[in-house]
Parts: sequence; C-alpha cells; structure tokens
Amino acid sequence: MKQYKYAFFDIDNTLTDNKTNTIPSKLRDALDLLEKEGFRLSIATGRSYDGIPEAVRNYYPWFSYIAYNGQLVYDRKGKVLRELYIPNASAKEAMRLADQTGTTLEIKTSRGIYRYNDLTPAYEKTYRFFNMEPWQKGIYREDDKVIALMASRENNESYDDFMKIDHLEVFPTEHNYADINLKGMSKYEGIRFLKEYYGFDRYLAFGDSSNDYEMLKNADISVAMRDADQQLKKVCTMVTDGAGDNGIYHAVLKLFEKQ
Repeated sequence: MKQYKYAFFDIDNTLTDNKTNTIPSKLRDALDLLEKEGFRLSIATGRSYDGIPEAVRNYYPWFSYIAYNGQLVYDRKGKVLRELYIPNASAKEAMRLADQTGTTLEIKTSRGIYRYNDLTPAYEKTYRFFNMEPWQKGIYREDDKVIALMASRENNESYDDFMKIDHLEVFPTEHNYADINLKGMSKYEGIRFLKEYYGFDRYLAFGDSSNDYEMLKNADISVAMRDADQQLKKVCTMVTDGAGDNGIYHAVLKLFEKQ
C-alpha cells in the first residue's frame, strides 16, 4: 500500500493573496509538484467550511478540511468527521464583555454566522482584509450551538480580557480581529485528529498568522509566508515569499530541489 504524506495550508495570505483577492498564478504548479511527491493536500483554516471561498474549494481536489481552527474536521466530500462546541455560558460571557467594551463580536453557530452587536471601524477593517461584506446583525438564541467567535478591535488593543473567560482559546492576529475557539483547540488539534483517523505521522504546513502557530511548530517541515509574524517565523523550517509573489511555489521548488 502506498504511504502518503500530508500537507496543510492556511487560506488567507497563504493560498490566496488578500491584497488582490486572487489565487497566485503558480499555485497549481506547486500543488501538482506536491502531489507528485506523494502528498495528500488539505486546508486548515479559522474560517467555517462554508466560508472557504468557492474559488479555493474548487481549485483543487482537497483531501480534507480543518475549519474553525480545529473544531470542525471534514473529509474530501464535506462530511463532518468531528464537531465540537463552545459552552453557552462562555459564549454569553463573551457577549457581555463585548457589550461592556464596545467590541464587535461575531457568532458562528451550527445554523449560520451573524454579528452580535453594532458595527465598529475595527470590524469594518476586518472585512476589508477579508475582501468580504460584513455579516448582518442577528439575535442569539439559547438553542444556538456556538462553534466559534470573532472579536474585532483596533490593532493596538489587547484581548487579555477575553482570554480570562473559561473554556475559550483566543488567537489575536496581526490585523483587526481575534479568532475565539474552544479551549485547547488549534489547527494542530485538527491535524492530530486526522493523524489518528487516517494513520499518518509526518506532515508539511504553510501559514502566516498566529492561529497557524501550533500547526507550524509541530510540523516536520513548516513554511511561513514573508509577511508572517516574527514569532511564527522563528518556529518554521523556512520563510518564503508572500502569497502574491508565489511564495508556496518557490518554497516547494526549494524543498524538493526543483530549481
């Protein structure tokens, strides 16, 4: 039986160039090279499965998907392999804190995604980064199963207060938002689940943001994009060019000595 290797990719500013909202011109060449080297290719994102841009999902026959920083894991057909939720008491405490501090909070549930409170300039900046329209305001229901949250503040503001809430894991980014997930969750926890499910040991990973840290730190080969946080770069095997400059392609050429 063929022994496959595995590779995991962040989306924003890794698989895609958020400045131009495009997929790098040589990404397909890079993915084809990895496939020839025996890799099964998967996405690992802080987004929901439905929030993965259609252009990305249809770009390649991805082997699996890790969404919401590890809380939801899907196979290649979109079948849920694992699904975990934030306790409602913790989610409600985050809502109270958001109200007290004027922080826009986004709620991601099993019935959809909505904005809990009013728009702020920080939240608008967040969605300019994503090149998307902000979510509409919705109403929290007691029967909502909360998968994840996202808080938006100005870049110089801390999320230490959210970090004090029980059962929450907070991932501040270099932009105007922080992903908030179930305590102990990370993209690596999703990978660890898949390692047991599919029976593999080694993997390669590409990323650029703080929620990629555990995934990159635990990878056998890890690649940080050029604009990644300095702490992220310190744990990586290699730093490559930015997404818009075909960073994944150049990294793959170096890793497999194709140039």
